[in-house]
Amino acid sequence: MSRYPQLPVRHAVRSGEGVSFIDYLNRLADERGVLRQRQLAFINEWDCLVDDLGRRPTAADYAERWKMPRSTVYSLLAEFRHLFPGQTDPTDLCREIWEGVAAQQHEAPFGIVDWERVRVVPLAA
Repeated sequence: MSRYPQLPVRHAVRSGEGVSFIDYLNRLADERGVLRQRQLAFINEWDCLVDDLGRRPTAADYAERWKMPRSTVYSLLAEFRHLFPGQTDPTDLCREIWEGVAAQQHEAPFGIVDWERVRVVPLAA
């Protein structure tokens, strides 16, 4: 069970359960590869900020770190919120994915789980 009940997914806890996060994101993006890749990069970069700051980043934090206009960050956040209704930013999703890495690493060769390959289970709305 996810510690983030408002998320539309939880990490898989049983072997073979769920789909990879990248496949899930691809479905959310209606298989538009550019959108999927842009959001994958955004979520990954947001996750780096969570680690670096030790707190929930702001749009201003992201803009400063990645040297981009805030208007671009607001567009990325709007796109994220469209794909993940009810979420204000990727912070909780990033935490859930990393919990999935920890839970699934025993299944992977050499114990290495790529975060975009973490299996997630979509939750009913």
